[in-house]
Amino acid sequence: MIADVHGLAVSHDTELDDDPLTPFFSAFPAVVRAPEVVVRVRRATPTRPAGRPLYFLGAVQVYAEPDGYSLFDGDARGDVSAEGGQVSVAAPCAPQPFLGGLMHAALLLALRLRGWVELHAAGLMLGERAALLVGDAGVGKTTALFSCVERGARFLSDDRVLLRGPDRVLAYPREAHLAAATVAALPSLRDVPLAGPVLGGKRRGDVRARWPERFVASSPRPAALVFPRLASEPTRLLPLAPADALGGLIEASALVAVAEVPLATENLALLARLADAVPAWSLELGPDALRDPGVVHAAVSRAAS
Repeated sequence: MIADVHGLAVSHDTELDDDPLTPFFSAFPAVVRAPEVVVRVRRATPTRPAGRPLYFLGAVQVYAEPDGYSLFDGDARGDVSAEGGQVSVAAPCAPQPFLGGLMHAALLLALRLRGWVELHAAGLMLGERAALLVGDAGVGKTTALFSCVERGARFLSDDRVLLRGPDRVLAYPREAHLAAATVAALPSLRDVPLAGPVLGGKRRGDVRARWPERFVASSPRPAALVFPRLASEPTRLLPLAPADALGGLIEASALVAVAEVPLATENLALLARLADAVPAWSLELGPDALRDPGVVHAAVSRAAS
């Protein structure tokens, strides 16, 4: 299969029946042209990389190699060529719970090497105005996003978005990771089929299959940067200074701190332009956010207006 990923032709050839990248590529139309990025996934027992460790992404260690980069999680291995045109993954025959993390990390690194920037954020559209919910795992991004989607908002992705400039946000539509408390609070999520093991209290779910008409591939420059966090007081929205917003964006795009990863300087400059140009808010999610998700939708709508 060759998919048109935001204008980039990416081929995906896999030997895995349950390949974690298959739902991702299914979100994009097929094209008939030479691929610019080739992703190959094979069943094999990998060897540990011999290169120099650069950084960790969760359970995944990334190594610098003479001809590119290697990723290893103790069970599976991914190799990305220096220009990002080749991604090879070797995975054992037995199912590996963290395989999706390694494979998406390898694909995102390949996209980065070709000029794309990833941001740990959920993207949504409220009418014609876009908002980014920015932050690490466990801060309430998914709960806030689907509190809005359940009330009519459209969505790009629940965990990652892609940037190539400050004026357009692109979807990175991997499967959502849903906690039991979020599913219990939002009735429409109960119709989302869940798959895979429980990791970090969450399971994978294909939310695009639940709301195909609400998935959008891209949005204009966001009208708001919203930084959710869990709080003990009732849910409230507080303005953030641009400097604080930039700090939050840097945390959500941590590769700006890895000098040897290409485009780190350009990545930082792009985040600074976003922080200067877009109003930012802290969304403090209290216990009422799960009892009455409407208060979350109201707060995000206010930020984007």
